[in-house]
Amino acid sequence: RKEINEYEALLEYYNQYYKQIDCIHFNSEVTKQVYQNFITPNQSVVISITHKGIKDHRKVKVFKASDIRFGFIGDTSEYKGFPMLKKALCELEKTGVTNWSLNVWGGSLGIDEDSNKIAYKGKYDPTYLHVVFDQMDVLIVPSLWKETFSLITLEALSYGVPVLVSSNVGAKDIVKDYDSNFICGPNTDDFFEKLSLLLKDLTILETFNKRICKGEFNYSLDDHATIVKELYMNLLKKR
Repeated sequence: RKEINEYEALLEYYNQYYKQIDCIHFNSEVTKQVYQNFITPNQSVVISITHKGIKDHRKVKVFKASDIRFGFIGDTSEYKGFPMLKKALCELEKTGVTNWSLNVWGGSLGIDEDSNKIAYKGKYDPTYLHVVFDQMDVLIVPSLWKETFSLITLEALSYGVPVLVSSNVGAKDIVKDYDSNFICGPNTDDFFEKLSLLLKDLTILETFNKRICKGEFNYSLDDHATIVKELYMNLLKKR
């Protein structure tokens, strides 16, 4: 009971602390929802984040129906959703759907023991990120745990690569502007259905890619700084 009381006291301390803040800038709706389970901000706004390396590299991609190249970048642990993604793809392969391949960057090297359609590419040099994205048609970010954002999602979009994300990924705020159907529940069944659909209908990917290329690109650090500056200036005017 003592530990519970101490934890409750700590929560109350932080609640009082946050009440002194006029406005909280959340980097995604996921972050906002998590925080609002515990605090009630005086005012809040959601503005996606970026970094200085984000540049406009968008280009129209050519997709081959015979081999849709999926990509996964990052830790292959359970919380990142890789085992769930692998299970969905292996189930697809068992049903006879084989017009896909999956390249995994960020860890080991070799071919997966359960499917020779899954290749582990090891770590990559960020300088050659363009090479990584040139080798994929779709980036998949299947996180099971809450991710406040996911900069790799924004990086993929900056290269014109469609992204399929779980509903736990903060960067879904950006993905939904292109196609909300590329957001799915963090479970095997949902990913199985979404992946099946993409592999059956190439026009879905082509449309997503065209929307990326035709839309405004306002994710540079300068654009971000301007947006945040306007927010702060408006807040100062209201004081």
